Amino acid sequence: MKMENNKQRWTILGQDPEILLAALANVISWFVVTFCPRFLPYLLPSSPEEDQDDANSVDSTRTRCISIGRPGGMEQLRLVTLKKNICTIGYNVKHVSPAPYTPADGFSLPEDCVVVKNLAFSVNYADCTIRWGLYESAKKFVGYPIVPGFDVAGTIESVPK
Repeated sequence: MKMENNKQRWTILGQDPEILLAALANVISWFVVTFCPRFLPYLLPSSPEEDQDDANSVDSTRTRCISIGRPGGMEQLRLVTLKKNICTIGYNVKHVSPAPYTPADGFSLPEDCVVVKNLAFSVNYADCTIRWGLYESAKKFVGYPIVPGFDVAGTIESVPK
């Protein structure tokens, strides 16, 4: 047990239990992918905003994104096609609409925000630590599912009036 900010914090073998749970999630992901891949769909939770019927659609008007449903290995990075009129929204504007998915219309954009049509993005180290379940602020303030995108490139589609 550690003392942190005058609070007792439990440890297991000197490690934070949340780190051990994240490591266990990664081991389970690896095990399922390696030895019983037919169970992989059970590790990849879907969300109500996903369009299961049009998952392989290449419709350019539909939002497609990478979604991380829970901590684990690379298989947790899923390409998701969202239902019509659903888009992704940043976690820093949760007061406008709940993240990560939101209706494309029906909310007013804050003055300090823009709508960007992403043309490219990267999955960087911070996104990987989120997938591993080790990014503290993602666990504390965001939760799963998470749509990574610390680094994006695209065109501005609209700005607030």
